[in-house]
Amino acid sequence: MIPGQGKLNKFYNNRKAKRSKESFYKFLLQDISPNLDKPTVDITLACFSGQGETSDQMLSIYSFVKNVGVPRSWKIISDGNHIEETRKFFKRFPFVEFTEWSNEIAPEYRELISECPTWQVKKLFTFCSLKISSTTIFLDSDILFFPNFKTGLDSLRKYNWYMADTSAHFDEEFNPSSGYNYLNGGFLVLNQQPDVRGCIDYYMQKVKTNTVGYFTDQTAMQLMVQQNDFRFLDPRFFCLSVEDMFGLNSKIDTTPLAVRHYVGQVRFRMWEEGHKQKFFI
Repeated sequence: MIPGQGKLNKFYNNRKAKRSKESFYKFLLQDISPNLDKPTVDITLACFSGQGETSDQMLSIYSFVKNVGVPRSWKIISDGNHIEETRKFFKRFPFVEFTEWSNEIAPEYRELISECPTWQVKKLFTFCSLKISSTTIFLDSDILFFPNFKTGLDSLRKYNWYMADTSAHFDEEFNPSSGYNYLNGGFLVLNQQPDVRGCIDYYMQKVKTNTVGYFTDQTAMQLMVQQNDFRFLDPRFFCLSVEDMFGLNSKIDTTPLAVRHYVGQVRFRMWEEGHKQKFFI
């Protein structure tokens, strides 16, 4: 690759992805009912998201329906910033429940959030408030599902699982326990109710010392997976990668994938191929 070519590739790919995302939003405005003639999948999903992630969120839902089936339920937990226009998008899916984050927080946590009401902390306490009675996935909005997800679904119904990150994204002074991969808080599979007391205690200590940082929520969740003996998902099938950030075309073959988390550096890869070709034919 010649000097500067990577940046030019990324600029071009971002332009192409932007057009695809705008086209998708126009599609959503048409209020076309999705094809729900799909098998039912006994799984619950919950996502904390906001107005800025609406298109990503809708594409994520479409990818699940197209490649996996119709879930038992999918709860969209809003950070409070969704506008009325986009709230209506979710109503076309009968399995989607749209709710405000303040309605989902357990009473014992509400006063704690008031100490530091950032979106990261709201997301953290939303997670801690989940009641697990069957297989539940807590995920970010920038997740796409692929057909291979169905292949390994039965194995996900045992234990609790987390997606491994590419590197450590924690508070500076935190050292993860050996034997654990770095957690990415964007995709967790829960089959048993986790004990979140250590997670909450860590957060409260950061509040008391006025040292809450950008990654405090993820640090607290890393502590939680260690204390609850979570297992990490095989990255060959549950992909979080930024290796295709600068190439003109992605070198990641999605054929074997169950899931890919399109984190910020590669969010454009979620859109560059066009939504219609992926999910609406």
